[in-house]
Amino acid sequence: MDDEVAKYTTQEISVLVGMSVSQVHYYDRLGLIPNLRRSENGYRVFTEKNLIWMKNLKIFIDSADCKI
Repeated sequence: MDDEVAKYTTQEISVLVGMSVSQVHYYDRLGLIPNLRRSENGYRVFTEKNLIWMKNLKIFIDSADCKI
């Protein structure tokens, strides 16, 4: 199992990636964010690997003009 420390909130990820918080939640519900963790209180917490994944997802969506 990946033991990387989770260090970003959904709000921080949305700013760093250039997506709205609701988009991040939507992609999570679709299962497009692998290995996403939740804190004890149920909030999504993101690792550096999640951040890289989200940046790549954003590039794909923008370049393909996807309406996911």
